[in-house]
Amino acid sequence: MREIETDPDWGVSSAEAPKFRSEILAAVTEFVAANPGEKVPYDCHEAIQKCIERYVLNKVRKGVRLFSSGSVRTKEDRAKLATAKERLITDHKMCEHCADELLRNAEENPDFFVEK
Repeated sequence: MREIETDPDWGVSSAEAPKFRSEILAAVTEFVAANPGEKVPYDCHEAIQKCIERYVLNKVRKGVRLFSSGSVRTKEDRAKLATAKERLITDHKMCEHCADELLRNAEENPDFFVEK
């Protein structure tokens, strides 16, 4: 939450942080009251959803650049890249070539991951 609140690109100023937190608390409380026993989804409130998606996209961008084939330097990095590629192939039914292309495109194009 603090990272979201302190990043000026995410639209939550330090003056707005308490209001933002109270909105989140209200949205979560409302969901829990309406859906007892269910896990609270990240999209229970539009502002929460957008902040989480931006946060995750930012982390994915950094990760893709870090572990892409062009920047791999250590044995550990190569293992992580191989694991990511294998998950693309097994979990998402991509062929090996497509998985390689996806990782390469994500590394080379900073606008590869675009927010909706």
